[in-house]
Amino acid sequence: AKLGDVAGATLWAERLGQLDLAPDKVSYTALIDSCAKLGDTASAARWLDAMTSSRLHPDEIAFNAVISGCARAGDGAAAERTLAAMAAAALAPNTVTYNSLISGCANA
Repeated sequence: AKLGDVAGATLWAERLGQLDLAPDKVSYTALIDSCAKLGDTASAARWLDAMTSSRLHPDEIAFNAVISGCARAGDGAAAERTLAAMAAAALAPNTVTYNSLISGCANA
């Protein structure tokens, strides 16, 4: 995969499953962060959901990656939905969370 290649990263993650290896929290978070940084917030959110479905518990870093990506993309509604999901997961927003939300408002 080349830099900025979300599809390539996705293929490698899927390859893990084909080898009966499951992505771990670090793998999922890397995928989430990569998708979010490249502006593919829908994929970032899907990977966050996949992480939860695999019985791994996303941490603040994973949620913040999605929130930050949504904020950069100007999708305040998605950022707020992710913030609500973070709260539902019993995780408290931190400085990074609020900085992302503030930046998103400034970029709206």
